[in-house]
Amino acid sequence: MDKKTKIISIVETIADIFEIGDIVKVDLYDKLMTFDNERLFSVAKLLVDYKENQTNLLNNLSNNLKITQNKIIELNEKKQLLNDKDDILNNL
Repeated sequence: MDKKTKIISIVETIADIFEIGDIVKVDLYDKLMTFDNERLFSVAKLLVDYKENQTNLLNNLSNNLKITQNKIIELNEKKQLLNDKDDILNNL
């Protein structure tokens, strides 16, 4: 992949993450064109790490939500059992 293609890919990735407009993308492209390959690699690595962290955070939130939902179901079932017990006792 040549430098121009790498930079376009980096700019598009940044634009997707941070929702930047075309003017900022052009400025970013111009700035990245001044970077050597090592600095470009560092930027690309930071973006990959950022996306991985975001994915991990979303997965953790999803797992926590599932745990919370299961706990709510469990508590509702216990509440229903207590209500059933109260109904039985009231009917005696």
